[in-house]
Amino acid sequence: LLGVTLNRPRSRTPWYLVAVSGLFAVAADAVYIVNLDRYGTVPFPSSADYIALGSYVILAAALLLMIRKQVPGRDWASLVDAGIVTVGVAIVAWTFVMQPRLSNADGLETVVALAFPVMGVLLVSLAARMVLGNGLRSPAFAMVMIALLFQLVGDALYGFGSLHGWYQTGDSLDLLFVASAVLLGTAALHP
Repeated sequence: LLGVTLNRPRSRTPWYLVAVSGLFAVAADAVYIVNLDRYGTVPFPSSADYIALGSYVILAAALLLMIRKQVPGRDWASLVDAGIVTVGVAIVAWTFVMQPRLSNADGLETVVALAFPVMGVLLVSLAARMVLGNGLRSPAFAMVMIALLFQLVGDALYGFGSLHGWYQTGDSLDLLFVASAVLLGTAALHP
């Protein structure tokens, strides 16, 4: 928000959405920690999971608006290239994260568990479209791309670790999410 106020970009809405997405992510962590402290365990899915998924949806909307501002109109070549990257990532996500989860859960738990990697694939698709499209490249652009990479790797490791029982709250892999948030915040501060 400070970056938007100081730099006054032509398109402020995507950056406001990035800020709201960050607030949702912080709220999800806070709800999770309060529930863990209060009850000693947090069921899956919990309200924290729904808030976290909301964060992804808002971030995806921000990236979509950034893409529209980056190259107005249609850019079919980069759209096809991004689709190829998305299909590759989706196959890997299905094989290693989603399909094993289907055999271990049922009902709402399965839907929520699968929503996280699906949202990760959506963010990869949008990031691929941004990278492969024409348009300006700035330091802020590079920071957003690296932040999305950290988010994707963190989500993949979190999902895999949760599925196989080695992820614990406060694991060093949580630093990927912190680095992603710092990069997104720093990108907004860059003119």
